[in-house]
Amino acid sequence: MDPHQPSSRSRVRRPLVKLASTSVNLIHRRNPWVMAWWSTAFPGFGQLILGQHVKGFVLIFWEIAVNVGSQLNVAIMYSLQGQFERAKLVLDHRWFFLYTPVFIYGIWDSYRTTVSLNNSYGMAVFENARINSFHMDSISVNFLDRRIPWVGMIYSLLMPGLGQLYVHRLVTGFFILIWWIVIAYFSHVTEAVYFTCIGDFVRAKAVVDMEWLLFLPSIYGFACYEAYITIVELNNLFRREQTQYLIEHYQSSSFPLPEPNQ
Repeated sequence: MDPHQPSSRSRVRRPLVKLASTSVNLIHRRNPWVMAWWSTAFPGFGQLILGQHVKGFVLIFWEIAVNVGSQLNVAIMYSLQGQFERAKLVLDHRWFFLYTPVFIYGIWDSYRTTVSLNNSYGMAVFENARINSFHMDSISVNFLDRRIPWVGMIYSLLMPGLGQLYVHRLVTGFFILIWWIVIAYFSHVTEAVYFTCIGDFVRAKAVVDMEWLLFLPSIYGFACYEAYITIVELNNLFRREQTQYLIEHYQSSSFPLPEPNQ
């Protein structure tokens, strides 16, 4: 058998990418510690990056609900200001001790899943898994194409979620977009930006709700990182699919290929 020709088994065993009408999901090599860090920054983010959307969405709902219930962000704010006694008083321990076990699980699950998916990715590459580059149905058209990573990051900076929409990750994009709107509303960040623009810094500081505002840096950072990395890896898959097609249809099996490092 020609080693460049994918076997029928490798085509279905470990796919590198799955295109659907509302999303695109893919596996590629990732750093387990980076995924664990994203779960530390915000439980559920590591799972979203890995393509485990249902688990990620549930953990994000849980993080926001329990964080607000325990007033953890308020306690963090007072701790950063050196007001440790006030931080201890404001923390609701009934909610906080529910927070800790799931927080630890999210970190461990991200790390473990990344290691397993890295192994699956290595086997998929070894088996030369066939890449399906086009999906069309009555709802939408989705396809692999070259996109610009910095454009996705800029969209995410304008408003989290838009970078994901740029790469047709519609479910993740709208989820992030909706949560950004909710958090921006309760934190009054748009009002603070307005007062800052007109030079009323005292009023800008007074109007902000820090309990909700502290969610925004993680969401912004995640949206930019996830959009950029996803575009880079989808571009790599696009090139890999083009290579597979050209080898299968145009390159003679008897063509002498040069040895690596020569």
